[in-house]
Amino acid sequence: MSVLCRTFHRLLRRSLQSAVKHEGLIKPAAVCGLHTTTVLPSESRSTSQNLSCQALTHRGLVRVAGKDASDFLQGLITNDMRCMEKDCSTLYAMMLNVQGRVLYDMIIYKINELSEEPCYLMEVENTVVQDIIKDMKRYKLRKKVDLTPVQDEYTIWAIFPESSDTLDELNVKVTKPESSISFSSDPRLKNFGCRMILPSDVKASEVLNDISATSDPAAYHIKRYRLGLGEGPLDHPPGNCFPLECNADFLNGVSFDKGCYIGQELTARSHHTGVIRKRLMPIKLNRTDCDIEPGQKVHNAVDKNVGKFRNAVRDYGLALLRVADVKGPLTVTTPNGDVVEVTANKPCWWPQE
Repeated sequence: MSVLCRTFHRLLRRSLQSAVKHEGLIKPAAVCGLHTTTVLPSESRSTSQNLSCQALTHRGLVRVAGKDASDFLQGLITNDMRCMEKDCSTLYAMMLNVQGRVLYDMIIYKINELSEEPCYLMEVENTVVQDIIKDMKRYKLRKKVDLTPVQDEYTIWAIFPESSDTLDELNVKVTKPESSISFSSDPRLKNFGCRMILPSDVKASEVLNDISATSDPAAYHIKRYRLGLGEGPLDHPPGNCFPLECNADFLNGVSFDKGCYIGQELTARSHHTGVIRKRLMPIKLNRTDCDIEPGQKVHNAVDKNVGKFRNAVRDYGLALLRVADVKGPLTVTTPNGDVVEVTANKPCWWPQE
């Protein structure tokens, strides 16, 4: 890894750590392979799931609005925007380069209240807001669509069960607060909770009943790392990973029958061959007092290189690993030469073999 790349990753990690320090339901129904909101009666509310909420200050928003907004996004992302013309209000997707490698991962929200014309809010990492606008504008041509950063106007909130990593559906309904711009189940995993977008001057505690802000500033990141859920450029290094390696096919993030989009050919070919040797997997470190560089090699018990370390918060993290070679103990070495033991497991939400 070059010095420039190492510097870039180090800055990203510091940004994430800074976000962690400052950051303090809904039953999903399948539509087009995605999750949409099913309203449940208030008496079905369960307090046993210990729901918490957290402001995702490391995430930003881009408003994509205009007559051609849907068609514009359709040609750029891995998922099918036509699902949002039905009952789906939230969509997970990725934007690829022409070689089929991931540039950005995103969550798209259908927001009709903000404009008379088609309007969407696109959630990405704060650090890449300007980059994705610049890259998307290259394909704008004469399409009637505007891209505007609005992360200063709105805040994204996550509502999730801190204690559970099972696949039990969240049998909880919180009526959409009047002040919220969007309130829906997470489109990636049914047990990861909900996402809510509020005006930046409104706090979730002001509009949600019986759900308080988590006391752990790292709770959101630890929760998704325990589940094995990648997010942002630290987990999906731009231009250095493929969507199926990032589990986009398992996370409702890619459509294989939508037609052409940037990077579609290699993605479709990989899917139809059925051979995905490496995937992003959750790992647990045996210590928390270590600083492992992203991209460090991971070795198995016989010292075979089985993949690359991505990132970790405390003792939970992610690594891109060869699925067939991760049995038994694994190790990764810090820049100081310290050997850290890690264990990897297949996420509970992967399809059963």
